Amino acid sequence: MKKILLQCLLAGIGYSLYAVGTPADTTAHIYRVAQGDITVDGNLNDPGWANAIQYDVVKVFKGDVITDPSDLSGWFKAAWTNAGLYVAISVTDNIHYSMGDFGEAWEKDKAEIYLNMNTDALHLGKGAGAASGHGEGYFQIAPVADPGQGAPDWAPGSQLQILLNVDDSAKYTEEVFLPWTGIPDTDSAVYNPASGIKFGFDVTLVDNDGPDSGKPARRRLCWMNNAEAPSVDENWNNMAYAGFMQPGIYTAISQTQSHAFTISVDHQTLRLTDVAPGTIAVFDMMGRCIVKINSHGSEAEIDISALQSGVYIVRSENNAVKFFKR
Repeated sequence: MKKILLQCLLAGIGYSLYAVGTPADTTAHIYRVAQGDITVDGNLNDPGWANAIQYDVVKVFKGDVITDPSDLSGWFKAAWTNAGLYVAISVTDNIHYSMGDFGEAWEKDKAEIYLNMNTDALHLGKGAGAASGHGEGYFQIAPVADPGQGAPDWAPGSQLQILLNVDDSAKYTEEVFLPWTGIPDTDSAVYNPASGIKFGFDVTLVDNDGPDSGKPARRRLCWMNNAEAPSVDENWNNMAYAGFMQPGIYTAISQTQSHAFTISVDHQTLRLTDVAPGTIAVFDMMGRCIVKINSHGSEAEIDISALQSGVYIVRSENNAVKFFKR
């Protein structure tokens, strides 16, 4: 076996459990998928989502009360192509109320997506509302959780699909595609995802349990901006405390590709068996090549003791496997 020592220490990618608190990383790292690997139909089992990182939405909005994960919980994933941005959201909500008379439209069950494409002004303190709509690089996608909702008409070429009763009656999904040309910055410049520059991003989940619940019409969970900071409003008015999204350059591996080799992972070592002679490369989820070696046999062993916990991908020739370093 060939043993390779990785000399660099990498920041791992954290996963937040359902709790009242702050996720460790304010940036959602997303990576490129192959054209056709995601179909916007609300079913989040496409090959393009298989390797996408899941970010849990856990921060309770200031003053609201969420009793437990069945009351309201959820997560999102995102991916990109040269054509646009994909976002998938899964929401668990034990009482579905999206079309009744209790509360305004913005207080009904829904998953809200917020974007700030002004990459040089991420802390300006504006939002889609405060910026007079979608004309200054700020965008909100916030359909009520009903399958009859259409894609935003202000972004030609966009797609949106909502599914109810996914897996069980308490879960719904929202899947969105936004072309980069439909979400320009305030100067009408179209974002280039290959640049890897961060842009503003956040997700808010809205819960309305109806008039018989004894609860307010709107209660919320947020990924980042829950208005806890002094003088900060919700993302609609102020995205200064929202999170960020950063595209990576690595191309996600389609499930149609075979995994011709097998791996085993512990705290110290990544072992590959039945691997083809040639180049073996390890990537982090931002697409950075961490190590590249040449294997001359059918087995290889890589010392990963220097890596922090996180998700990585090992590639050999045309095959790749995602693994988690604990």
